[in-house]
Formats: sequence, C-alpha cells, structure tokens
Amino acid sequence: CCNVLSFLFQKRHYYRKICRNNDICYWLTAGTVLGAVRHGGFIPWDDDLDVVMPRSDYNRFLRIASKEIGHPYVLQTQLNDPANQTAIARIRNDNSAAILHPYIDDRIYCHQGVFVDIYPLEEVPTDTRVLNAKMRASFFVRRLRRLVFSTRRRPFLGMVKTMIARGLFNLIGAKRFWRWQEDLWSGYSGAKSDYLVGAPGIRYSEPKMLANRFPYHCCREMLWVPFEYLMVPVFSGYEEILTLQYGDWEKPVRGGAAHGSAIISVDRSYRDVLSQKYGFELTRFLRCESVDAVL
Repeated sequence: CCNVLSFLFQKRHYYRKICRNNDICYWLTAGTVLGAVRHGGFIPWDDDLDVVMPRSDYNRFLRIASKEIGHPYVLQTQLNDPANQTAIARIRNDNSAAILHPYIDDRIYCHQGVFVDIYPLEEVPTDTRVLNAKMRASFFVRRLRRLVFSTRRRPFLGMVKTMIARGLFNLIGAKRFWRWQEDLWSGYSGAKSDYLVGAPGIRYSEPKMLANRFPYHCCREMLWVPFEYLMVPVFSGYEEILTLQYGDWEKPVRGGAAHGSAIISVDRSYRDVLSQKYGFELTRFLRCESVDAVL
C-alpha cells in the first residue's frame, strides 16, 4: 500500500492546485478524514483518497479540470466514460491500475487507473417517501448501466434484459441520461434538510444512506488539520461525523482497503493488466474526453 499512497499523494498536489487557483471549496471525507485526524495522513492500509465539495463547486471543478488535467491524468465521469459504474467524478492515472473484481466479472470496459474520489455534497430529503423514491431511482440507474455495459455472456433471459436495457439507454441518449441522473439529487427542493451526504446517488439503500449522512451543523465551519506534510480542510464537526460513521474511531482497527481485493499497481496500466491477464481487448477502451460542453 505504501507505493499506492505515495502515488495518490502526488495526485493530491495536482487536485489541490486546481482548487486553490480557482477558489473551489472542498473538504476531506470518509476514510481520508479518519486518516488525517488519527494518523496525520493516510491510513496505512487504505487504497484511495476521498474529497467532497458543494454541488456548485463540484460542477465548476468538472468544467475547469476537464480543460486543465492532462496525461497521464484523466477526469472520469459517467458522461465521458459511460461504462463507469460509479456516479461520482474521479481523477485517475492512465499509467496505473486499480481494478475492481465486479468489473472483471461483468467484462466492463472503462478507465480503471488509481484514483481520487470526488463527491458532490447534497441535502438528504426530510420526507421519507421522497428519499425512498430517489434511492429506488438511483438503484434502477445503477442496474441499467450494468446491464448496458456488461459484455459477459449471459443466459437467454439475461440477454433479453440486456437488449431491453441497451435499447432504453440508446433511446434516452447518454447525455440526457447522465443529466437526469445528476439532477435526481441536486434538484431536491423540499424543506431544509438536517442532514447532508456525499454522492447520494451511490447510496442505494436506507442503511447505506443513514451510515454515510452527517448533521448539517457539523459542516458549517472548516478546520485545517495536518495531512502528511500539508494542512488540509475538514468539517469542524468531524468528531461527531466519524462517530456516526465508524463508532469508536479513535481506536485503530486493522481492516481491509476501501475497495476490498482490488488489483492495484502503480507500475502497470489497467489496460495491460486486463488484456494480458483477463483477455480484454485493448481497442475497446475509450479515452476520457472533456465534459465541459454539457455542464
């Protein structure tokens, strides 16, 4: 993991520079906050870096980063890499690998380099019916994408479902589908929420939503804490947030990496690993392109 964390820290400088130069507000989130306040940097067994930003700054970051990021880095969203199954933005390194096994099992062709997760911060609807409806819609979107972009062989009924899903996706269009998916949570206009959550579109069930939300009052101010040899922003109420998410977070417990048994390499690209070890076709991988035109 040490090589991976060093690799991520290099990208951290790149990401931080874009935010600083363009006055984009962001905070560390999830396990990266835990690492910052408990270890003074990365959790030794972690394999990614997580940041969150308000929706308006998130949209602005995508527009700017799509122009400023260059090889070997790429900005990945579900618009410029539609087969990607995660409804957040990521900065990835083209010359590395962070391959999740479900992508191998379903033969999904998308960018799978080592990454930084970037979450949009959204309000959680106070009306349970609205919340459940949005989570069901998010689950439907996830299932549809997996069917559309999976290339593994399926039994007859599975093939029929895949054909229907691809027909529906093509009818809607990739850009319109992505825009609707983004607006699903950012367009919430109910009563003022008491809770916020990073990337609600990837929380497909009530337990996942409840485990990852945090009280609004915890996010009103920003604190700067040491992270490796930098000072980085976290929510002022990070102690309450970490207690809600991890329980007794001050006591280190050796666990698995955030993405389980992912295949990680900083020396070989995901294309090389997938083609040489799993028989993926190199020509089917698409390079991520600018998302500026549709935001």
